[in-house]
Formats: sequence, structure tokens, C-alpha cells
Amino acid sequence: IEPAFLIKWIFKAVLASFVASNAWTITMAVFDLSQSIAASASGLLGGTLSPFSQTTIDAFVATLETETIGRLVLILLQSVLSWAILFLITVGILILLIVRMVEIYLTVSIAPIPFAAFYGKEWTGGMGANYLRSLFALGFQGFFIMVCLSIYTTMMQNVLNSTDVVGAMWSYIAYSGVLLFAVGKTDRIAKTIFGAH
Repeated sequence: IEPAFLIKWIFKAVLASFVASNAWTITMAVFDLSQSIAASASGLLGGTLSPFSQTTIDAFVATLETETIGRLVLILLQSVLSWAILFLITVGILILLIVRMVEIYLTVSIAPIPFAAFYGKEWTGGMGANYLRSLFALGFQGFFIMVCLSIYTTMMQNVLNSTDVVGAMWSYIAYSGVLLFAVGKTDRIAKTIFGAH
């Protein structure tokens, strides 16, 4: 065995041992960084996710008071339907977020294994580097979700400035559906940006 090969192998073994023994610290550093960036993005929300202010509600009530009974019944039926659709969209977003949290916990739970293989590209095919990219992608999904929420609240403020109750209601549903779709795509966007598989 050549001495250079032996020294290189020992050096890689020491580094792999160090990285594997500090896998939790490295993992938490990645998530602390992504959490810090996501928290700074939460400032885009303007402090609230609720699109309905008291002024908006008062304007809608004033508009409804001028409507006929037949039109109010039609609006009531549309309201019940829109509530059911919004409930399903909300459940869909909640399920997506829970799935992302489970994915984070599962990925973090095996951190020492890919980190131990970080310096053995010849044998592991770059598993450690891909795992690190996956950690960054998982962490930065929170940032992308916050950006989606800030865009959503901005669009909703424009919709709710209207006095058309029915139009605002269906626009609210449409934008909520777009939010569900966008939150569902944050996983793919983050993995594409960080080059994770």
C-alpha cells in the first residue's frame, strides 16, 4: 500500500468520524439558518394572515342590507358552498404542512448515516453531499411557504377592497386554491434550487 493512499484514507476516516459525531450539530445549524431566513420573510406578512378587517366586514354588511330576500338566499347558498370548499382547501394545506414536518423528522433522524459517508464518494456515490443539499431544501421550504403566504395576503387585500360580496367570496376561494397549489410546489422548488434528489 502506498503511503499517500494510506494517509489519504486515514484523513478521510478522521473527517468522516468527526462529521458523523457532530451530525446533530450540523443538522441543527442548517435548520437554524433556514429558520432565521424564514422568520425574516415573515415580516412580509404585515403581522396578520386574516384578510378580513372590521372595515371590510362592515362594508359587506352594508352591501347585504341593500339586497332583496331572493338575492340574500342565493348568497347564503353560495356562502355555504364556499365555506365547504375553503374547509377542504384548509385541510389540504394542513395535511401538506404535517407531511412536511414528518419528512423533516424522518430525514433528521438518520443524519449520522449519510454524514458518516460524506467523505466516501468512491463507495457511496455522494450520499453525504446529497443529504446536506436535502437538509437545506427541507429547511428552506419554510421560507418559500412564507413567501407564498405573503403573496396570498397581498392578493386578498386587493380582492376585499371590492363591495361585490359574491365576487370577493369566489376570488377568496380561487386564491386559496392557488395557495394550496403553491404550498404543494415548495418541496419541488426547494429541491430544484439546492440540487437535491
